[in-house]
Amino acid sequence: MPSSSPESMEEKKEVVTGFPPMHALATWGAMVACFVSTLPSLETIDQVAKPQSFTHVVFPEFLSTNMLGYIRLAIATLMLLKTIRDQMYTVTVHITTYSAGSKLLTVPFTIAGFKNHYYFTNWTWNLLNLSFFLNGYLALYSDEKNEWLMRIAIVTFASSAPSNMLVSSIIKYVIWDQIRKQGGNTKNLQRSSTLIHHTINSILAISEVALLGGIPVRMQEFSVAPLYGLVYILFAWMTRHSYTEAKHGPQFLYFFFDTTLPGYTTSVSMICLLFVFILFYVSFCLMNLVLQDWWILGNGLGSHLVFVVLCSTLLCRFRD
Repeated sequence: MPSSSPESMEEKKEVVTGFPPMHALATWGAMVACFVSTLPSLETIDQVAKPQSFTHVVFPEFLSTNMLGYIRLAIATLMLLKTIRDQMYTVTVHITTYSAGSKLLTVPFTIAGFKNHYYFTNWTWNLLNLSFFLNGYLALYSDEKNEWLMRIAIVTFASSAPSNMLVSSIIKYVIWDQIRKQGGNTKNLQRSSTLIHHTINSILAISEVALLGGIPVRMQEFSVAPLYGLVYILFAWMTRHSYTEAKHGPQFLYFFFDTTLPGYTTSVSMICLLFVFILFYVSFCLMNLVLQDWWILGNGLGSHLVFVVLCSTLLCRFRD
C-alpha cells in the first residue's frame, strides 16, 4: 500500500533505532499466545475440508463445477502475471507520512523488485492468489486423498479473504485521508497497478463467496487471520532498516507501525488493527448467512451482484 507526501527529510531529528518498546513486544507476544491457543484442531478443519466445499457452485444453473475450477485458475493466473509484472517493472518512490510525535525522519525511498512484496497489500494479494490456485485445482480434482491440500485451502482462504478486505478499508478510510490531511500527494494510490491491489483484491474475495463457489469461512478458524497479521507486524519490525541508509534511521511502510510514538501508542495501534482484523473476519463469516437469506431482493443472481457492488463501494476507493 504505497503512500506519498511532499514533506522533505527532517534533518534535525535525532536518528533512533526504532526497536519496538517492551510493552509492544509484550503485547505482541500475548496476542500470539492467545491466538495460537485457539487454533482449530485438524478434526475441526476436516468438518469443512471436504470435496464438496470446493466443488459447490453458488449458481449451478449458470456454472458447472468444471467451469468453476477453470474460472478460479484463470483468476489465479492473471493475479500471478500481475505479481510477476510488478516484480520486474514496478518502481515506487515511497514516503511514509508519519503522525505527530514520531521520532522518525521523513525520507523518500525506492521500492522495487522483491521489495514490492514487503507491503502487506502484496502479502494478502499473494495469499489470495494461492487460494484461487488451490480452490481451482480442488474444484477440478477434488478427492479424499487430497486431505492436506483441502485443509491448507480452507485455512488459506480464511486468512486471505478478511485480510484483503482489511487492506482495502485501511487504504480508503485511514491512509488516503492521512496523506491528504498532511498535504501529501495520492498519485501513487491512484495508479492503476496500485488500485488493482487495493480494490480488485476485495472484489475477488467477495465474488468467490457471492458468485462462484462460496468457500466456507467459519468462526472455528478465526485465529488464523489475526495470526497472519501478527506475523506481518513482526516482519515490519525486522525490516525497518532495509529501506534507506543507516544515517536516516528506520522506516516503516505504514505510519501506524511507527515504534517511536510516545506512551503506549504502538501497542494501542496494534490492538486496534487486530480488533479490526477480527471484525472483518466475523463480517466474512456472516456474509454467507446474509447471501443465503437476503429477504430484500431474494437469493437470485441479481441480489448477489448488488451485494458485491455494495460491499465493494464500502471498501474501495479510486480517487480523491
